[in-house]
Amino acid sequence: PATPYGRAKARAGQEALARAEGLGVSLVWARPFFVYGPGEPEGRLGGDLVRGLRAGREVACTDGTQRRDYLYADDLGRALALLLGSPAEGAVNVGAGQAIAVRDLIGEVARQMGRPGLVRLGARPRAPGDPDELRADVARLTAATGFRPAFSLQAGVAALLRAEGGGARSPCVRAGPKGRDGAFCGSLRSASSIPPSAMASMRHLCFWAFRRSRRWRWLSRSVS
Repeated sequence: PATPYGRAKARAGQEALARAEGLGVSLVWARPFFVYGPGEPEGRLGGDLVRGLRAGREVACTDGTQRRDYLYADDLGRALALLLGSPAEGAVNVGAGQAIAVRDLIGEVARQMGRPGLVRLGARPRAPGDPDELRADVARLTAATGFRPAFSLQAGVAALLRAEGGGARSPCVRAGPKGRDGAFCGSLRSASSIPPSAMASMRHLCFWAFRRSRRWRWLSRSVS
């Protein structure tokens, strides 16, 4: 990782994996990439974009040519629930497995809100060292769970805007009893039902699922 923050997260995951082996527990470390959904605050792309366009303000963006692996929040919740019920262990990337241009996400939000003329691509510089593409290798996730995103970009943006407009939230996603010992695998609320204050850090969610004896325990942490 290029930043102290990234290095600290990586070290925490590595330490957890090392300690799990010594404790005799099964541990899976889910590593979400870029998540979008309702409740993002201003100061982040989704929050600035939705609130700015809704208010009729111009929204200054980078050129948006960088490519990122985006996953809608409800898909993230489902992927984590599937991992919780799987025999997977170790680090597992969670994403769509394909990258799109950031400007495509921006453009879809603006199009569905009917205000594409208020977006100013290239009005803000990209951060130094900003990589051109970040895409999750989801081979382990797919092999362990068969996960495929249910939301296309268009469907995800539509769901985001419905939720931001006060629409009904998605129901909870539950993991069935799929553990090797038929153990209770717990439940995980859909990511879109997490309070808005937590949504700001959803892409940095670290998820650990522990199994001791015939029971699963799971622990999640959001780090802003």
